[in-house]
Amino acid sequence: MEKQEKKIEFETARVAVKKTKEDFMILTVGTSNMDDEVKVAHMFFRNAILQEMGIHGAPATSRTTTSGDQEATASNEHAGTATGELAVTDEPSSTVDPTSSHPSGTVPPLHRSHSPPLHFTDAHGRTPDLGAMSLLLVLFLLPALAAAHQRPSSYGSSALTEWRNAKASYFSIDPEDAVGGACGFGDLGKHGYGMATVGLSTALFERGASCGGCYEVRCVEDLKYCLPGTSIVVTATNFCPPNYGFPADAGGVCNPPNHHFLLPIQAFEKIALWKAGVMPIQYRRVKCLREGGVRFSVSGKGSFFTVLISNVGGAGDVRSVKIKGTESGWLSMGRNWGQIWHINLDLTGQPVSFELTSSDGTTMTNFNVVPKDWEFGKTYTGKQFLL
Repeated sequence: MEKQEKKIEFETARVAVKKTKEDFMILTVGTSNMDDEVKVAHMFFRNAILQEMGIHGAPATSRTTTSGDQEATASNEHAGTATGELAVTDEPSSTVDPTSSHPSGTVPPLHRSHSPPLHFTDAHGRTPDLGAMSLLLVLFLLPALAAAHQRPSSYGSSALTEWRNAKASYFSIDPEDAVGGACGFGDLGKHGYGMATVGLSTALFERGASCGGCYEVRCVEDLKYCLPGTSIVVTATNFCPPNYGFPADAGGVCNPPNHHFLLPIQAFEKIALWKAGVMPIQYRRVKCLREGGVRFSVSGKGSFFTVLISNVGGAGDVRSVKIKGTESGWLSMGRNWGQIWHINLDLTGQPVSFELTSSDGTTMTNFNVVPKDWEFGKTYTGKQFLL
């Protein structure tokens, strides 16, 4: 009977610990990226919560001391008490390093301890309300822990802009249906973009000028749903249209002036749990790494000549295009929509050259990339922008 009662008691405590982890997401925060002061504060907070539940985990601070250390410790405790600050006394049964990080990045297994637990007292010897203390420590530690979770990005050397604030949400899509979009790329798998794509709000889309650009996106501010230390690079392939039936701050997520990223759920779940819904993020433009050269997909009829430009490296977007046949000089093309450009010019039987300029000011010329026997409906591959 006694064993059964202990089992029930332990299971109740385990559920309470699990609930606390879900509410605060702080008992399982790894300490490998924290400063020493943050590590110690983290351990104090963890043990305060466990002590409130009547469970003792790894002690927050403990070390063996010499007589000199004991004298200094007593002096420090006296000084803290004299000023009315909380004094912390710890009587652990063994020596534990409070700043050690565990291989799994989680709290060590909990156990019942027969040694005296942590005692928190003020200048008058009174024990403060640990529940209130836990809440205060949450408010104090969350910013520090969030910062500790931001790891340096591997794309830093290719960044084109600084980090900026925005929000993101997701939509569900079958990878086999990843076609179309407001940039004109059509089959995203065929053009090498896959599910690492994004639809941009009006403020970011720039009437198609941003199509093909690459953005590094990371989740911020939400320890409950963010996947710590992660980011993903996505290509702008679509437009997130505004919904003027709702205010920009209450349902119209893609309305001006909002900076919003609409991600396929496959990309969204690389940086956050799907339960996050609309979440705060940070983004920055980065250079696009592409396999192979720039692709020119020719279409039209008669003298109406259009070209879809895709798989662009470097800045990834195309801001201006010039075209040249053997019977003409360089002529500017107009943006039809997305990354589809057009011109009224009969180029039958002529090799065709293109001059592309991207948003970072880089210009690249592909001479005679389209041969003289070209046909509508065919795609031709040229050279690539240098990174």
